[in-house]
Amino acid sequence: MSIAHRCTAVAGIAIAIAVGVGQTHGQPLPSFSATCENVRENADRLNPSSGELAVIEVTGELLLAQSNGALSYMGMCSSPAPKVLCVTYELDDHRVGDRVTIAGSYTRNSPDFITLDPCLHYPAK
Repeated sequence: MSIAHRCTAVAGIAIAIAVGVGQTHGQPLPSFSATCENVRENADRLNPSSGELAVIEVTGELLLAQSNGALSYMGMCSSPAPKVLCVTYELDDHRVGDRVTIAGSYTRNSPDFITLDPCLHYPAK
């Protein structure tokens, strides 16, 4: 079996395992799921150690949806909630006002600003 065939087989097994455990979005399961109304209290309890990957998921209305051609940015939540910025590659036709779920690698830039980078997104359920 060639190296390419082995890599393809291993990738297929990894995808099957991920799908089998409910992880269908291509990243670890989130530490928590929240809305703009409760993202602050959930984020305040989250205290990842240095170098630890923490993934969160936030559902809300988009207040920002723009692209610079290389990266796209989706923003949601406003005071009193911290602003949440999703850094991704495509907007997938999402626009300001759409209700979406964003999920990604968590960084707390300040008490009032969270970045999810890289970030995935999909229509809210």
